[in-house]
Amino acid sequence: MRALKTERILRENPTFNPQDFNLDLTSLQAEKTMVKAIEYAELLDNAVQVGVSVQKEMRKLQERG
Repeated sequence: MRALKTERILRENPTFNPQDFNLDLTSLQAEKTMVKAIEYAELLDNAVQVGVSVQKEMRKLQERG
């Protein structure tokens, strides 16, 4: 059914050129990868900050103890 519909559309639109719709998805994939990298970097930074805070508090407790 789809093939027949596609064939009809192509027949009714003889000037249709599929190359006009050639999309370069490389930049979109790169953008997506960059967003994920930024998210992971933020999570890692948060984890490091928590670790540093815990370490400071542990040192304070040791000094008091």
